[in-house]
Amino acid sequence: MFHGLSRRTLNALIIGCLLIITVINLNFTTNEDTPLEPLDAPPLADTGWHLWHSNKGVPVYWQSTASANIQIAVIGEDHYALKTQVPASDWALHLATRITPTEHSRRAGLALQGPLTGVEMQQAASFLIQKLSLTAPETPTEKMTLCQQQHPAGALWWNREQGASAVQPASPGHKPTPTREEWAHFRQGEIKRLRREWLNPGSAIDIASELAYHQQAEDYFLTLYQALAVSQRTEPQAFSECLTALNSSASRSSV
Repeated sequence: MFHGLSRRTLNALIIGCLLIITVINLNFTTNEDTPLEPLDAPPLADTGWHLWHSNKGVPVYWQSTASANIQIAVIGEDHYALKTQVPASDWALHLATRITPTEHSRRAGLALQGPLTGVEMQQAASFLIQKLSLTAPETPTEKMTLCQQQHPAGALWWNREQGASAVQPASPGHKPTPTREEWAHFRQGEIKRLRREWLNPGSAIDIASELAYHQQAEDYFLTLYQALAVSQRTEPQAFSECLTALNSSASRSSV
């Protein structure tokens, strides 16, 4: 077919075909598909949080701080929340007078900050658990845990859309998945927000109490921060599709 053409003409035809293919591909590739560059997100410092489980199964996070007070944060079922502080000196006496005992048991997680030793933190936590009748929180479902661990940045998008915290179990909402520009703005703002909250003792204790109650992995917040820095706009959709796939699998298994 091309026998009568010179080598120069054949080369020109090949180059022309390649240019046509390139143009066609460019027409089908929009700016939305262009990957975002990773953000410059310095690693979050280890601020000394420790996890301990009481003999009643209640997760307790504690952090040693140079403070005159013990900070206390409890998150529980039915939107229960308690945040208070007592002087570290004679903390048992102060807790006995400050905390009103309750007989109604409640699933919850607990976080403490203060100048106590690890043993003293455990003693203070045990006192609070008994006084407030706290019990172990409900174990999250496997599908929720798996999808949120695989797509933490996507889960964060849906949590924020519903006014929830960064570490709560997420579920897809009704907001359209983000454009490239929306996701670039979202992840940049959230990187700054997560870093600010982690390094602020007042908000860090809230994060710790929610990690305890929702039984997220110990390193979940740090994993979320790192994943967000390199994430793309497809993450919210990927999280939704993960839940859909697991739900479908569970439905087939039950038949």
